[in-house]
Amino acid sequence: MSKKYIINYKELEPGDIILTADKGIVSKGVRLGTLSKFSHAAIYVGGTMIEATLSGVFSKNPQRLIFDSKDHVAIYRYDGELTESQVEDISNFARSKTCSLYSIPEATTLRLRELLKKPATKQQFCSRLVALSYSESGVNLKNLRNPAYCTPKQLSLCKAFYKVDHMVREATSDEVSFSKTEDPTITHQKETTEWVRRVRQLSQTDALSMKYDIQTINDVDEFLYENRTFNNSILESVKNGGYLTFYKYDTKRNPWRYDRVLLETMLIYQPDKESFLETQLKISFDVFNVYKNNLVKYLEYYSSTGLSYYKEHGYLYYNLMDLIYIRSKNINEVSEKLGFKKEAFISKEVMNRAKVNCEIATQVLEGSVSA
Repeated sequence: MSKKYIINYKELEPGDIILTADKGIVSKGVRLGTLSKFSHAAIYVGGTMIEATLSGVFSKNPQRLIFDSKDHVAIYRYDGELTESQVEDISNFARSKTCSLYSIPEATTLRLRELLKKPATKQQFCSRLVALSYSESGVNLKNLRNPAYCTPKQLSLCKAFYKVDHMVREATSDEVSFSKTEDPTITHQKETTEWVRRVRQLSQTDALSMKYDIQTINDVDEFLYENRTFNNSILESVKNGGYLTFYKYDTKRNPWRYDRVLLETMLIYQPDKESFLETQLKISFDVFNVYKNNLVKYLEYYSSTGLSYYKEHGYLYYNLMDLIYIRSKNINEVSEKLGFKKEAFISKEVMNRAKVNCEIATQVLEGSVSA
C-alpha cells in the first residue's frame, strides 16, 4: 500500500492555519486559478478545526485528514506573541461562524469584487474565514490588505505567519483506518444546518428580510431576542433533530471516559499512561471556556426573557459542562492513584470549575436565582 500522510496533530496550537490541496477537480481548479500549491484553508481552534466548505462552516477533527503527499498540506503559525485573550478571540470568532452559508459567488470572483470594492457579505469561504478570525480580533496581518477577499495562496505569503516545519508525518495504518470511519459530526452538522435554515426562512418575510441576514446560531439568538413571538416555532425546528442531545454521543462511543473503572482498564493497554491522561485532560481543557461562555450567554438570555429556546440551550451547555466534570473527576482519581501530580492538580482545577458552573446553571434554570 502506498504511503499516506497526516498532520502531526498533537503539535497543533490554537490559531494555526491548515492549508491543503487534494486531487479533486475543484481543488485543481482553485490551485490553477490562483497559481498556488493550496486550494483550501482551515483554522485550528483547539481540539478541532473550523473550515468553510460548500456545505457551510463547521468543525472537523484534523485526525481525519489523510494525504497522498507531504506536499498536500502545510501548517502556518502567527509570527509573534499572541496573548491568551487574543488566541481565545481568534478561536471564538471562527467558532461563531458555524452554520454560515458558503459564498460561491464571492469565492469565485473575489479578485473582481476586491477591485470593484464590493462590500463583503456575512457568508464565508475558506480563506476569508481564516483571515477574518485574525483581523476581526485586532491582529495585524501586515501585507494581507483585504482579509475578506484573500486566497489560500495569500495566506501562505502573508508576513504575519511562518510555515511550521516537521508538522507532517507518515500516517499509521490505524490512523488511516480511523479517517475512513463514520464521522458523527456530519449528521450533527446537517441537522444544525437544517434548523438554522428554517429560522432563516422565518426571517425572510417582507417586514423582516431587510433587517436580518441569519447565518449562524448567534444570529438566531439575536433574532429571537428581538422577535420573541417566534420562540415556539424556532424551538420546534431545533427539537426536530438531534441537536440538543448530540452531547450524549461521546458517552456511548467512549464510555471509558465517563467510568473510572473502564478508564483504569483502558490505561492497561497504554504504553505511556501519563501522556494518555494528559491528552484526555486536554480535550476537556480545550472546550471548557467555549462551553462556559455559551452557558453564561444562554443563562443571561433566559433570565431576561424566560423563553424556552434559551432555557433548552442552557440545559444543553449544562449537560456539556457536566460531562467535563465527570471526565475530569475520573482523570483526577486515577492520576492521584498513579501518582501523576501534574495531571491530578490540573484535573482537580477543571473539575471544580465545571462543578461551580453546573451549580450556577441549576439555580438559574430551576428559577432560584438570576444569571
